[in-house]
Amino acid sequence: MTQSADRRRVLFYGGCHAQTLQRIFREYGTEPGMEYDLVVNFQIIAAGKPFPMHRIPRCRAVVMSPVLNKPGYNTDRILEACRAAGVQTVVYPWIEWHGYHPYAVKRIFMGGKHWVHRIPAAPGLQAGEDFERALSLALSDHQQVQDLLQRTTQALRQNEARGGCTVPLSEFILDNHRTQRLFLTPDHAAQPLYRHLVAEVSRQIGIGIHPDYYASALEPQRGKQMPILPEVAQALKLNFMDGDFITTEGLLAGRTVHRSEYLELLGGALLGRGLWRASTGTRLKRRPVLSAALAPDECVELCEGDLLHVAHPATADGHLQVRPVWAHRPGSGRVSLPAWDSGYLYAQHWAPLDRKSTRLNSSHSQQSRMPS
Repeated sequence: MTQSADRRRVLFYGGCHAQTLQRIFREYGTEPGMEYDLVVNFQIIAAGKPFPMHRIPRCRAVVMSPVLNKPGYNTDRILEACRAAGVQTVVYPWIEWHGYHPYAVKRIFMGGKHWVHRIPAAPGLQAGEDFERALSLALSDHQQVQDLLQRTTQALRQNEARGGCTVPLSEFILDNHRTQRLFLTPDHAAQPLYRHLVAEVSRQIGIGIHPDYYASALEPQRGKQMPILPEVAQALKLNFMDGDFITTEGLLAGRTVHRSEYLELLGGALLGRGLWRASTGTRLKRRPVLSAALAPDECVELCEGDLLHVAHPATADGHLQVRPVWAHRPGSGRVSLPAWDSGYLYAQHWAPLDRKSTRLNSSHSQQSRMPS
């Protein structure tokens, strides 16, 4: 049998973190002629395909995060096969840590699936401005925030122990989370943590990484980021703050959304405010009349494709009567709106983007057809 060190292939097995590691080693690995393969666990599990055990004997090493709860896919079988074939294994934990993001959940928000904040409060406090106040109050309990950090760290330690990890991360996280951001979202690691992980994998499999990787500030999992709120930064005594929301999905894709706008939109989404898209160039009006009858300060010019986040849509004289909360122009960003309690949209120029707005629009349309 060929000696493991003479083989020219490394197999990465896991989810998004394995994909990231494979990409880094492909770009920055310094050993000539090496090939870096990838098997994505959630893809083969969803497809009902078995792990390709026949590929193991051709590998110098298999680098993976443990799967412990999927019979037929658990990594203990892969570890046994590697031992039998004389193939080195490197095991790192599933990388998820909620220390910066207490109470975070993954849910649909602004047309995409994101990690966002929630609060442990009664439903009546989980919407609108009440949401922002209640979230701030919950995160101002410094002892609770610190306890939640210890709890998520302990969960990571347990996963490391159960998975037999040769590259544990929990101690590095505890030692460094205050001085540099280690997570962009609860399950997307930031570059400082990836530098540590890559260096350990590199050392264990004996393949160098070019210094350009360690010198780069580019985020390996860039594109999604959840805010670290000021209350959390204070509770954890962080040496930095980073309040921006970034995503590659949905209506906010490609934008950097600052903390205040993120909280405003999140509270509004929980309140049930509807999203509407302009089907043509149009106006937000102060009164439900022809545009020619309006003064310049009584209308806002809007473009085809512009989005409006509105409260309480109703119909009146062929218009939607709304309370405008937020406007967004794809490719440009937020559009400034006047502080009106109510405004009017010409109904035929707008279409709802979610079921909540459709339901409200349908309900109000029925009411408008009732005899007065």
